[in-house]
Amino acid sequence: MSIANLHELLQQGQCDYRCYDLGRRVQPISTSEFAAIAEQRAPYPYPHQNHAQYALVFWPQLSNRPEPFIWLLKLPIDERGLLDQQAQQHFISQVLALLGQQLTGALTEQQQQQLQQSPYLFNPSTVQQAALHAQLRELFGQPPSLHCAAVERFLRQPQQYQWQQLGIQGIHDVAVRLAHMSDLHDRLVTQLDSLPLPFLHALAQAMEHPQLPVGLVEPLLAALPQLATERQRVVWRMLSSRADHPALQQALQQSLTTTADSDMLVLITMRLWPALIATNNSRLLADFLDQLARHPQAELRLALLQELVRLPALRGHLFVALRGHDKPNSIQQLWQQLKGQPACS
Repeated sequence: MSIANLHELLQQGQCDYRCYDLGRRVQPISTSEFAAIAEQRAPYPYPHQNHAQYALVFWPQLSNRPEPFIWLLKLPIDERGLLDQQAQQHFISQVLALLGQQLTGALTEQQQQQLQQSPYLFNPSTVQQAALHAQLRELFGQPPSLHCAAVERFLRQPQQYQWQQLGIQGIHDVAVRLAHMSDLHDRLVTQLDSLPLPFLHALAQAMEHPQLPVGLVEPLLAALPQLATERQRVVWRMLSSRADHPALQQALQQSLTTTADSDMLVLITMRLWPALIATNNSRLLADFLDQLARHPQAELRLALLQELVRLPALRGHLFVALRGHDKPNSIQQLWQQLKGQPACS
């Protein structure tokens, strides 16, 4: 009996599993959504450089204390945004040739080396690995790394500790567990203007992956006007997992009433794009496109448009906002640029 896709492979191997996107954010994809993706009934939601990058974390069904196995996969997607079926089948055939359907059996060193030679496996960045490990420890009820306590102590009393000695894994562990550390919320917000900027950048990198506690959204937004520009960018990045929050969308629209610089346009495209399709704020996408159309660098305009149009959730909204002779001339020029044609005068 042939196996059609990765969801079916894991089912027939009697495995439970979770999927995590490893594109711009490390975030879970539900099992039902991944089944639809694997069966080509739905496009991959977060394409990255024309590929789907994700972790499949799996373990034997009915296991009381699962010790998960992880495949870190990078599969091409086609022009419709669907997983390339030939690549998926090729990887499945490699797995079956090595393991049969005993997916959770112990691998010999030779089998491990052969599997690692698959062109569909990749090495995520250090930050992605730390984010994934932090989320998996939380998922399986395991304690955080030994570095977590040091980051907590630093956030409570930053003057007494050296931030340079903090481990990346500990920063990600704290980010994942912020919902259980409500006493740190006020400490974080009140220190946004004084914590060392390199540490804030590392913390924002960690906080963008898990779901930010909703109680932090409005305090972080309220702190923005008092911060220098670079620290504001860091806070926006901290907030990126809550781009669907109405308060964030309102603040973002207000920020677009003045000229948006390159960094802010990139940040919205790469991290805050879900805000652009908010059902309660239809003007946000139009205001963003207006700011993008005003930007003087044609190469940046095109690169950001191409990033946005690859996102299945945004593509239709983007086409509606760009098409039509009734659109302002600057928006029509964006549309012509996206189509690869000279802009009409």
